[in-house]
Amino acid sequence: MLPRGRSLRSCQTVMEFLVGIRDAILGHQRLFVKNILHGDISDSNIILVSAGGVSKGVLIDLDHAVKVGEATEKNDNPKLTGTMKFMALQRLYHAAKFRKSIARTYHHDLESFFYVFLVGCIEYEYREESEEVETLHDWCTKNMMTNFLTKLSCVTFMQIITLDLFSPSFVELKKLATSLQTVLFGDGGIDFQTPDDHERIYKDMITAFNKTIDQIKGKFKELFTVAVLFHKYHPDKFSIN
Repeated sequence: MLPRGRSLRSCQTVMEFLVGIRDAILGHQRLFVKNILHGDISDSNIILVSAGGVSKGVLIDLDHAVKVGEATEKNDNPKLTGTMKFMALQRLYHAAKFRKSIARTYHHDLESFFYVFLVGCIEYEYREESEEVETLHDWCTKNMMTNFLTKLSCVTFMQIITLDLFSPSFVELKKLATSLQTVLFGDGGIDFQTPDDHERIYKDMITAFNKTIDQIKGKFKELFTVAVLFHKYHPDKFSIN
């Protein structure tokens, strides 16, 4: 039975958005250490649930999950399984070039979380017909090579293309976007290969999210402290109730 929750797109704050993705990555890691690979990371498969008044992210839908290392048609599907918009570059390239899929890896899924993050930073606040949102339409056309090349450009030239598309509420997450790019693709360009050291990749991604979450919490705390002090010395001008 699926837990009751709401979609990631319904997030009310940037904090809720970040926590939702971070928690979903943690859930993915717990599955992976049990030799289960989710295989269909998308914003539709991350829900927000309330636990003690605090929102948590939950990864759902194991319809495309496979056993790690399982050499079956289920993990080598010429039609590609998963959600096109969030698909890893290596999988897109292999499908476009050789007309068949490549076996999925944990790194492909973590890369898909990165695209969930980027899509949220761009799409969730803008209107569907906006120029910023339309830029991402070429991530999921009927032409596999178009999908690959457009996404490759957005990742390779992220500083001058993708980050400029971030909507106003998400501009403070540009540093996190750069950190995630480095964790997944390295410092010297785009590396498609899946590292053997999965623990490090998970740790670095989760740490990057936690650092940003803590920074936002720190800003909230600082603002609240200022408000309390202002109220203390100017009770007639400001109320915190």
